This record gives sequence, C-alpha cells and structure tokens, in this order.
Amino acid sequence: MRKFSYGMLHLWLAIGVCFLISTLLFSSGLKLQKEQIIFSQIILSAEILTLILLASAFCVAQLGWRRVKELEAINQELQKEIGDRKQVLDELSKSKHKYQSLVNWIDGIVWEADAQTKKFTFVSQKAERLLGYPVKTWFEEANFWKNHIHPDDREQVLNFCHQNIQSKKEYDLEYRTIAADGRVVWLRNIVTVIRSSDRPVKIQGVMVDITAQKQAQTALRASEERYRRIIETANEGIWVLDAQNQTIFANKKMAEMLGYTIEEMLGMPIFAFTDEENQAGAAAKMERHRQCIQEQYDFKFRRKDGSDLWTIVSATPICDRDGQYIGTLGMITDITERKQAEADLQESEEKYRLLFSNELDAIILFDIETGLFLDVNNSFLQMYGYSKEEALKLTPADVSTEVENTYSAINKASITGSAHIFIRWHKKKDGTVFPVELCAGTFIWKSRKVLEFRLTAL
Repeated sequence: MRKFSYGMLHLWLAIGVCFLISTLLFSSGLKLQKEQIIFSQIILSAEILTLILLASAFCVAQLGWRRVKELEAINQELQKEIGDRKQVLDELSKSKHKYQSLVNWIDGIVWEADAQTKKFTFVSQKAERLLGYPVKTWFEEANFWKNHIHPDDREQVLNFCHQNIQSKKEYDLEYRTIAADGRVVWLRNIVTVIRSSDRPVKIQGVMVDITAQKQAQTALRASEERYRRIIETANEGIWVLDAQNQTIFANKKMAEMLGYTIEEMLGMPIFAFTDEENQAGAAAKMERHRQCIQEQYDFKFRRKDGSDLWTIVSATPICDRDGQYIGTLGMITDITERKQAEADLQESEEKYRLLFSNELDAIILFDIETGLFLDVNNSFLQMYGYSKEEALKLTPADVSTEVENTYSAINKASITGSAHIFIRWHKKKDGTVFPVELCAGTFIWKSRKVLEFRLTAL
C-alpha cells in the first residue's frame, strides 16, 4: 500500500505543476492575441498529458521493478528450498542404502511381519543364503514360515509365539527349520512386538543360525557324558581340591575308598582325612602343590572308620595363566592291600631271617642265574671257616670236592624243585675235607628264583 501511495504522489505533483503553469500563462495571455492563447493552451494540455503519462509510466515501472525484486526473492527462496529438499532426499537415499547394507550385512535374517496375519512385510537378503529359499517366496507363499518349521517343533513354537504376541511381550526362542536342500537348521529368533493403541500391530526380529553352536553343545554333552562315565567307573579315586585345600569334587570311587558319601566329602579339607602323624606331611605336600609342582608319592589317609588307607597319589596342581595356584587334581590309587602284603612279607622275612640266622645246619642261598651265593647263615660261616664278606664271593666249586656232581645236582634241583643227597664231600677254607648231607629246594626270594642248600655235617 505504501509503494502504491508513493507513486501516486509523483502523479499529483506533476498535475499540480501543470496547473500552476497553466494559471500563469492564462494571466499573461490577456495581453496576447486570442489565437496565440488557444495554441498555447493546446500545447500546454499536450505537455500536461505527457507529464501525466510519464508519471503513470514511472509508477508502473516502480511497481514492476519492486514486483520483479519480490519474484526474484521468492525464486531464490524456492531454489534454496529445492536445494534443501534435494539434499534431504540425497541423505535419505544414502541412509536407506546404508540401512539396507547394514541389514544385509547382519549375520542373520532381519524380518518384519503383520502381528495379526503373520504375513511378512520385510525379509533381508540373508534369508536366501541361510535357508536357500528366494526372498520373494517368504512374501508369496502362504504360511511360509509355519510350513518350514521342523514338524517336531512346530506346535510348541507356534503356541509360544502366539502367547507372547498376544501378551505384547518381547521373546526369544530356539527351534529347528528345514532348509531348501533338506538340511535341518537351528535358528534363534529374537522378536520385538510393536504396539499401537495397546494392541500388537507388527512383529520384528532377527533369525540367527545357531546350528554350529547346537552341534558343539551336542558334542560337548556327549564328551561330558563320556568323561562322566569314565570318572564314575574309574578304578582310581579322583579328588579335586581348591586353593584352600577344601574338597570341591570327588568321584564315587574316592568316596568309597575313604568310607564317606560324595556329599559328606564336599567342603571338607584334606587334613580331615589324615591322622595327627601325617598332618605335617600333608601340609608339606600342599605347599609343594602351591608351587605348581607335579609329583607322585605314597600317602596314608585315614578312613571314616579310623582305619588306614594307603594310596599312591598322582598330584597335578591346577594353576591359572598367570601361574597362580587355584587347586589340585589328585588321582588316588588304593595300595592298602599291597602295603599290607609288604608288611606281611617284611614280617615273614624277619622271621625267616631270625630262623635262618639261628639254624644249626649250614644254609646257602644260591642264585641259579649268576651261580653265586646270595646269602649264608652263621652256621655256614662256623662250619666252613669263612667270613660273611668272603662267603658271598664263593661258588659251589669253592666248597665242593665233587664239582661235576654238585652242578648236576643243582641242575636237577632247579628243574624238579628239590634234591636230596645223603653224602657229599666238601672242603673248608683251610682245605679240610668232610662229609655232609645235602638237601636242596627252590623258592622265590626278592623276586628271583633261588636254591636253598641245607648242609648237615656228618
């Protein structure tokens, strides 16, 4: 409005000027002739009209120029808006491409479906690589997902999904599907339920191939079962202690060896299974374990009933990557019977040694393999006149005057197990020859077959 008024002001000013000039001319024209006045008025009118037209043109030009400027401003704003929109569209295109690349890069099937009809509205390209079915099949085939669930899992999976969708809960489940080539593929389906007005409208999720994981779990379970059977049926006790020397595992054999149940043993320290005499020894062994020293040794435990349990302990310290001690694995072999047999044998040997040493007849223990005397008693030393050191260097040829017959008797006794010769001529250290009665028999002594000669002087 202001722009229009400014132009009109120019027009009225021009008219005013013309009117003023006309008045002045009229006043001075009284002195002119009539014809001149008329001519002058015509010229003045033309000039006034010209001024009016020029003023109008100026106003129109002013209005046009301002309108052009307005249109240029509007055009610039439109160009800027078009540029901004183009930039937004470019960014949206890049974002969409990035999103699609990201979705297709995910090692799983990204999907979206209608919560009511269960019809897929989006499925990522990974679906075809994972299960072998073209992506379009997921959209076109009715009940595609349902039909390809493993028959043994189908009912349970469908019920589980329906319950969670209706309760609008996010859920996670594992099940088997049948791939296009007939393979069984384990999937983990992580699902989010999208709600609108407190009702489920969409479901979105990711299906991840966990077949390798399931196969590993199956193999691990089989391995654990195999080792569990080995541990449970092992003839050795298996005992695991923690860093505080408390029992954290014991197999059935170990518990039976000590007379406890497995439940009773758990949490008990190693020292609860030793007597006072072996407390210090057990503590020393545990200290060596803390140094991560692997060793084997004989050790005496105390059973629940107070009796002794002799064992061979194969101790393997358990240390972490930093070398810190965290426990001990012990393989325990019961050698109580062997220890008892050794004790009985030692007692028997002591008794035999006592009888051997105090026997009135001379006795020689002869090694069949080496042909040397292994031992002689005191009666032999007195009868033949040798010292013990000298006697252990002798052979039958050194004491017999009938060497050939003596070795013949030795061969016979080693085969038949015994021999009895009523008279045989022997000689003492000083050369004295005297008759003896000889009885020979074989037996096992210190894990070797030996002959015992019993000699009676006649």
